[in-house]
Amino acid sequence: EELADKVIANHGRCDVLVNGAGGNSAKAQPKIIEFDPRELEEDRPEDLIGIYNVDMEAFEGVLKLNTMGTVYPLLAFAKYMVKQGGGNIINFASMNTYCPLTRNFAYAMAKAAVANFTQSFAAYFAKCGIRINAIAPGFILNPRSKLILGTVEEGLTKRGKDVIDHTPMGKFGL
Repeated sequence: EELADKVIANHGRCDVLVNGAGGNSAKAQPKIIEFDPRELEEDRPEDLIGIYNVDMEAFEGVLKLNTMGTVYPLLAFAKYMVKQGGGNIINFASMNTYCPLTRNFAYAMAKAAVANFTQSFAAYFAKCGIRINAIAPGFILNPRSKLILGTVEEGLTKRGKDVIDHTPMGKFGL
């Protein structure tokens, strides 16, 4: 709300909000890609982290960051857009919205929620002249993703190859 207030104070109005909240946590992700019965055992190997052994506080944090981190700015800026007679809000979902990747349960769940509530908010604010849409980009090349995925030019990790094999243009976003 403070940021929305500052934007309006400095510029008089806001016609477009690019609402890009997002993030993930390694602590919220299993280290394995499919269920292993040993993850339910008390004396499981320490490095065997399945969905039953992830840090659920981190899991909830990913959900909150991606969902409420999108809702709060949307509401703060929509308040001004209603008063000015319209505007555009673009929320960031993810390719995980439509094609969940292994191990990214919380992130995929949160981004699917963003796509879903975007439609609900769009209907809610439509008569106010506010358009609300979501875009679902794939992986964007950055230092973190390079460590996990590699690059097309320098070589891909196994995970990177799996992602590229399902990416129509065969490259990561910049």
